[in-house]
Amino acid sequence: MNTVSQDPARIQPQIHQARAQGQPLREAELRAQLAEVHSQAKQWREAAQELHWAAQLALQKGAMALHAEYLFEKGERLTHAPELAASAARALRKAGAAAKVSGKLPLALTAAQALVTLEVEQQAWDRAASATGEVIELLDSLGRRAELCDALEKRASYLHRMDRETPSELSREGALRDMGRAVALAELQDDLRRSVELRLMRRILRDFVWEEGAPISALHGELELDHDADPFADESIGQAMAALQAGMSETGARHATAARDAALDSADPLRYMLASLLLAEAAELAGDQPSALSALLSCKATLEKSQGKKAGQPIRLVLDALRHRWGDAAMADAIQAYSDQLQ
Repeated sequence: MNTVSQDPARIQPQIHQARAQGQPLREAELRAQLAEVHSQAKQWREAAQELHWAAQLALQKGAMALHAEYLFEKGERLTHAPELAASAARALRKAGAAAKVSGKLPLALTAAQALVTLEVEQQAWDRAASATGEVIELLDSLGRRAELCDALEKRASYLHRMDRETPSELSREGALRDMGRAVALAELQDDLRRSVELRLMRRILRDFVWEEGAPISALHGELELDHDADPFADESIGQAMAALQAGMSETGARHATAARDAALDSADPLRYMLASLLLAEAAELAGDQPSALSALLSCKATLEKSQGKKAGQPIRLVLDALRHRWGDAAMADAIQAYSDQLQ
């Protein structure tokens, strides 16, 4: 593209000239540059309007790839204005479709990912799950397996949020199916740590969140805690699981505490999370809800501080499940007791 002055008053005459000379692609280029000027001034509607015309001009000449690029840029500008979210979503969907037609799969993927972000910001979980389906399809086509694993986990989380708003077996089945596929992909990549993490998430959803009362210690068989099969195995975790399955809360808590302390010393977040979950289970088994809450909240804070907000997602799921299991009044009492302990 040619460099032109960033003064709209100088770009407009060039647009008129390109139109008069029958140069639609040159006019589209100039309109895109004018859109950039508007964007710098945060004039998102005006920028989007110029990119709309640029996209139409590219389509007029059969330049589908360019058409897709301008549509994507239009959608991206509109995402900056919350009141224009619906228009932004339409533009991003059209951009993705045009990019696929023109064989520009990376651009189609970028558009789909932007659409997911937009729908998540709107907390439109059904549309976020649908848009993530497009991301999954494109990642699969592009052979980007590591990202595909993450996308499947994200769609499962959106389906879970849908189920929280409107309980549905279809949402639950879809989430578990996505988590199962993510586990398989992690194992194909020989990423055992990721596989264990995903299996833990799947079990939390299946047997703790949706099937009330199933204990975390039931993970013993799922995680195959054997030193030959799992390099992240921990003898204390295995002992805690066995004790809790036998109803021995005090013994389970002692082993879980040892495992948690060792995980902190070795900076192993996955082992730390599993040990904390078992410690919370031991406290709940003993009828000590404030201590259960303390173990979970401490774990969540530690993981999110060291690994980012996403790392606390399994703990948030468990906390939500406990609120439902205990009831709002009991949860409020546990929170108050926990707060009193901190003072």
